[in-house]
Amino acid sequence: MSEQRLEFSNRVSRISQRHGAMSNGYSATLTGDGLIIVRPRRFQFKLPVRGFVLLMAVFMLFKGFMLASLGDASYNERLTLLNSGTVYEQAGAFVMGIDPVSQTLADAIRAITG
Repeated sequence: MSEQRLEFSNRVSRISQRHGAMSNGYSATLTGDGLIIVRPRRFQFKLPVRGFVLLMAVFMLFKGFMLASLGDASYNERLTLLNSGTVYEQAGAFVMGIDPVSQTLADAIRAITG
């Protein structure tokens, strides 16, 4: 009797694992003899390229606006202050550093606003 219980327990465990795998999606294929086989889909990491590009564009615009509103000297002073801080502040100074794109955007914003 205990052997039957163990076999039943193993079967329930396999069914639960398969159900968990199927909850992430599945695909069904039809074999030549008419049998439908359902298999779980593998997890595929999808990078939303459009969202990432939009995020980077907004970030560059933000840097351009900050550089245009503060001016080069004040912006560099603030970066120097951040660079002398903690590791996180140094990372922020590196990310917020002046690059050609943000400098060009700042020049364009200054030209527009006068």
